[in-house]
Amino acid sequence: MQSPGDPAPHVVPARLALDELLGELLSQTRAIIGVRDGLWRLIEAIVHIASAELTLASVLNRIVEVARDMVDAEYAALGVIAESGGLREFVHVGFDSATIDRVGHLPEGHGILGLLITEPQALRLEDLSDHPAAVGFPTHHPAMDSFLGVPITVGDTVYGNLYLTNRRGGHGFTADDVELVATLASAAGVVIDNARLHDEALRRERWLEATRDLTSDVLAGTGTTHVQAVITERIRELAGAATSVLARIDGDSLLVVAADGLYAEAFEGQRFAREGSTSATAIDAGRAIAFDDLSALGVAAEPFATVAAYGSAMIVPLSAGQHALGTLAIAREKACPPFDGRDLRAAEAFAAQAALALDYDHAQAERRRAAVFTERDRIGRDLHDLVIQRLFATGLDLHSVTARVSDAAIATHVDQAVGQIDAAITDLRSSIFGLHARRSGASTIRSQLDELCRHAATTLGFVPDCEIDHAVDTEVPDEIVVDLLAVVREGLTNIGRHAHAAEAALRLEITDGTLRLEITDDGGGIAAGRRRSGLANLRARAERLGGAMEVVSADGGGTQLLWSVPVQQET
Repeated sequence: MQSPGDPAPHVVPARLALDELLGELLSQTRAIIGVRDGLWRLIEAIVHIASAELTLASVLNRIVEVARDMVDAEYAALGVIAESGGLREFVHVGFDSATIDRVGHLPEGHGILGLLITEPQALRLEDLSDHPAAVGFPTHHPAMDSFLGVPITVGDTVYGNLYLTNRRGGHGFTADDVELVATLASAAGVVIDNARLHDEALRRERWLEATRDLTSDVLAGTGTTHVQAVITERIRELAGAATSVLARIDGDSLLVVAADGLYAEAFEGQRFAREGSTSATAIDAGRAIAFDDLSALGVAAEPFATVAAYGSAMIVPLSAGQHALGTLAIAREKACPPFDGRDLRAAEAFAAQAALALDYDHAQAERRRAAVFTERDRIGRDLHDLVIQRLFATGLDLHSVTARVSDAAIATHVDQAVGQIDAAITDLRSSIFGLHARRSGASTIRSQLDELCRHAATTLGFVPDCEIDHAVDTEVPDEIVVDLLAVVREGLTNIGRHAHAAEAALRLEITDGTLRLEITDDGGGIAAGRRRSGLANLRARAERLGGAMEVVSADGGGTQLLWSVPVQQET
């Protein structure tokens, strides 16, 4: 045994080597345990991502949540890169709703985030503010120091980037964290690709279903107005838009005939010039035109020029073969991601089917209208060849009897009967004229009324002054046109036969859903005792359509005929 005074023994060199070996082994064991724990976290993270609901939105949210938990970060986000650069979508976790409201708009891909877009490689920073590309944070943005960004690749394309900030524990992200997140990003790329394929399959199925429904509505003969409403409703839903607008070409302008969604009431019935509009650009180009942000445009994007609540939009032409019908315009609100190439292609395919449906519906309506006019022709011929000729012969026979009747009372009665027959013939001729007045492909109502005014000059001795509202051509249905033309013809004829007027005027307008016709002259007015069977006929036409007629004779001469009926707008 060594005594207290003896010198200390020398440490055996072999023991020192053993201590070092044991220390190194312990360190490597800890590293292996750390790698094992990291691998378990990575495997668990990948399993969590793979078990997410197979829609792209749910997959992106799960990736962000799993990445944050795997490296114990406070905030995490995934920025989806837009086709035009920048970020078109930003999925984030760690921010409460109050913070988001205070910050305002989400990141758009500037500063460090923009650097990762242009240089897609892993980036680890101890402090974000120390990097030259840092541009600072908006007001009310939470403080952030440590940062880790890793690109996510889908196939050969960089789909987006994972952003992680503020690693808990008081130290920054490690090299192991970079490896773990990079491996997670590789697995996430595969899951995202599968989710995109799944979403694309569902999207195509929904678009095809919408096309089938549209075709069914057209074949069922539901009518143009209903078909147009279905088109706007379905494309808005399928495109994930806030508003959709269908505008039809109407001469040199485009008329909004259907709208669905946000501010739909502000668009319906809107008319805008075709020349110079974005709709005309899409029609001339024969393809859809997209805008990432309407509010940033230097020119008005018709038909959305009157509403400033939209961000991205697309204008899709409606063409059946070489025949342009109009456009479909779809818009999203400012906070929503912009339309991408898939949206444009799907909308173009749907618009092509919608245009064919509208063209087919128009052809069916023309066939039905042609059948109606064919039947009117037959009725008109029968009335002229059978009824009018027979009435005319009867009137001649009665007129010849009058000369041989010695009783003045009987002669007057017979003469009145002849007058009634003459009035009936006039009414029948007016009816026949009305039957032929509006044919498929015929001129507009205004041009037909102008022609009636010109023809009336042969009876009047002058051309009456005609003032006709442009809305008449689009808002007066066929069932009213027949009576309207007959009333104008009869009214002008009466002035020429009885008024001895030097001037006459016709005014026709639509106000508050009512068609109002006014025919005035400066003649002698309606004499007392004059037969008014023609006027009774005009009143009957008005009352049959739910309207009224009034005739006013001024004391100083002249007559005013007021004829009005309610109308319902048809598109």
